[in-house]
This record gives sequence, structure tokens and C-alpha cells, in this order.
Amino acid sequence: MRRTPFIPGYDQRHRKAVLALYRTLLREAQRIPLPEPHRSHGAGNSISCFIRQRFASNRPCTSSRLVYAALASGYQFIDVLVKAQCSSSPEHSRLLSHLQSNPIPSSKPRTLTAAPPIQHSFRPGLLTKVLNPDGTHEYVPTKPPSQDPRWITRRLPCMGRTSEAQTFLRFRKPQPAFLTRKLIKQRAIGVRTVEKSKEVENELMDKARDEDVWEDIVRKQMRAEGIDESGFSDGIDASYRWSVATSRLWYLWKWERTWYDLVAKGNGYQAFLDEVIEMKKAAAPAVDRPDTVTSLSDSSRGRPVSKVKIGRIEHVYPLMEAVKNLTGSIPSGVKADPFVAPYWGLLVENQHRKLIRMLPSLETERDHMS
Repeated sequence: MRRTPFIPGYDQRHRKAVLALYRTLLREAQRIPLPEPHRSHGAGNSISCFIRQRFASNRPCTSSRLVYAALASGYQFIDVLVKAQCSSSPEHSRLLSHLQSNPIPSSKPRTLTAAPPIQHSFRPGLLTKVLNPDGTHEYVPTKPPSQDPRWITRRLPCMGRTSEAQTFLRFRKPQPAFLTRKLIKQRAIGVRTVEKSKEVENELMDKARDEDVWEDIVRKQMRAEGIDESGFSDGIDASYRWSVATSRLWYLWKWERTWYDLVAKGNGYQAFLDEVIEMKKAAAPAVDRPDTVTSLSDSSRGRPVSKVKIGRIEHVYPLMEAVKNLTGSIPSGVKADPFVAPYWGLLVENQHRKLIRMLPSLETERDHMS
């Protein structure tokens, strides 16, 4: 078994020996006759202050060699203090000369001066979010590349895109750690939203259907026994299935807004890169550039070069378009409970038919339970 290191502060016998030595030294120091400047100084005389300082400086020592040397000198100093209690002794003269040649230690505890606060330089991002009058937003360069001529000589950054549609610019290799952490965090948020939506659709909907079946059975039994049914709310809007359906609608709305933000950020990065490329082309010397970039292997072999034009992908946002048509704008942010916001009630009313078609029927469950 490995031997544990000796820690004096955890040894009870060592603590008792040190406290006994400390009290003995202070008691003997009070009995030494000293002149007026050194007689009363704080909680004792000047010698007591020197003793406290030495014990405080030796407190963090854990080496057995240093601890033994400090205790040995302390025991030897007891004899010096006892002999110095006589004014005519040479020990008393040496103590007075030491006090006169060394400054008197302060009896007040030192106050730690507060370190100046660290000034964190705020570095604005590459893109800035700009709101449009209709509630949508887009990302524009915080500082256009045309205002910074250094982009002409800088290396063109590489545009990257993760499988979750997160767009970013990589300026150097290896990839910075903070960029990796950011991508992992954003991915976890997106995965959590999708998993919640799948959980609502696959698990909670079946449980809500069972609850509605049970409520229907209880209502039939109360009707058969002639019990008042005023406590029950009729209508599909009061069922458990409707609550689950609106929850799924909320997650779809949330994911649609997230996807819109990712696409807008990707368009902002692409616009930034296009502007930098145009700057580099304008600053470069005029050379003959071919209108089309052909493959070297295909042109050397005499093969026909395929000219494929990739069209722009148009993303569709049905829920955002519905809210925009109903309210005139899209809410930019959720500062309060979104379920009491006016746009949410209008969105649920607009999607009422789709929500009804999504609800499972209760007929099969009724026959099974009966």
C-alpha cells in the first residue's frame, strides 16, 4: 500500500504541540521589559507580532524537514525569551537591537486590494441579424468586406455545413475548439426538438387516446346512472388528444423557425463570401479567364464538358406563411408565454382541419375495451 504523505494540519498530536509552543512563546514574550514604542503593539508587544508572523509564514509547510526545523528553533527560542526577561542580559540587548533595526510589524491584518476588473474586449460577430418589416429576418455582414481592404490579401475562408444544416466559416485548420463546442451545442438543441416532436407523435398520442377512451366510458356510465355531467367538457378541443396535437404543432412551429434561421444565416455567409470573391477578382491583375470552368481530365481527353446548372432551392415555411397572412407579420421573439399570444390562437384556428385529421379515432379502442 502506498504511503500517504504527512500533512501536519491533519495530525492531532502535531496540532497540540504547535499550539502549546505558540502559547508558550507569546506568554514569555509578554514578560520581557521593552521601551515605550515596542511595549504595547496590538494584542501584545512587538515581539508577539514577530512570533505571529513567523507562525503564519510556516503554516503552509508540509515537508517533514521544514516542520522539524521550525519546531526545533521554536523550542530554542523559549530559552532566549526567558533569558531576555532580565534587562541586563545579552539576550535582552540583542532583542532590542533587532527591534530597532527591523520595522515594527503591523498589528492590523492586511487587506487584500481588489484586482482591477478584467476588461473583456467585445468582438462583434461576422454577421448581424436584421429584422424586416414583415417580421422575417436576415443576416448581413457586420462590417462589409469593401470597408476592410485586408480581405484582398487574406486567405478565402472555407464554408462548411453540418448534416443538421448548420453553416459556418472555417478560417484555419485545425478547427478551433470553441467552434466545435458551438456546433455540438446547436446540434443538441436541434436533436432535442426533433426527439420531443417524435415523442409527442409516437408515444403521447397513444396515451392521450387511452385517456379519452376512459373519459368516454366514465361519461357513458354517469349518463346511465343519471349523474350530472356538467363537469365534463364536450368537444374535440377539450380532449387529451387535442392537447397533444397542439403540442406537436408547437414543436413544428419551433423547428420551422429554427430552420428558417439556419437558412438565413447560410445565405448571409454566402453573400459575404461572394463579396470577398468579387473584391479579390477586382484587385487581381487582368488575365484571360475562361467563361466556364472545365475539368482538366475531360478537356485533355476530348470528352464533352457537361454544363449543369444547379437551381436555387426554395424552402417552404407553411406555418410562418400562415401566421404572416393572419397577423401581417411574424413574431420576432417570444418574451412571454407563447400559448397566450394572439398569433398562437390564430395559428391553431388556421390549422384546425389538419389537427383534426391527425387525431386517432376512438372507435377501435372502444370496441377493444368493451
